Amino acid sequence: MFNSKHAPIEFELVCHPMHLSGLGIIHPRLMILTISDTMIARVFRDQSLITKAFSLSFLRKLNRVNACFFRLFSEGKFHEIHLIIPYWQRIYETIFIMNLSFDTEWNKYSDEKIL
Repeated sequence: MFNSKHAPIEFELVCHPMHLSGLGIIHPRLMILTISDTMIARVFRDQSLITKAFSLSFLRKLNRVNACFFRLFSEGKFHEIHLIIPYWQRIYETIFIMNLSFDTEWNKYSDEKIL
């Protein structure tokens, strides 16, 4: 068992909750998605210089491959996303998976908030 090159239990089964006979380990794929979700939510909520730099960098990366940020709000996925570095690919995929939407009630926002 210890000299084997194959795990006795599939990794996917280990990540099941304990009440479903798993070990309760969080799957790394879901963990990275959750961390990215939290970071992206802070970027959209905060107005600090760091978050502005992050947003501008993301928009520049998308612009270099002729992608549009607003495409994330539609059902279609940008097929040339593999041309940017993996970090920004993960950010793009996370925003796409989060299924973001935008508010169309523009009258309730001041000019400063819109800008």
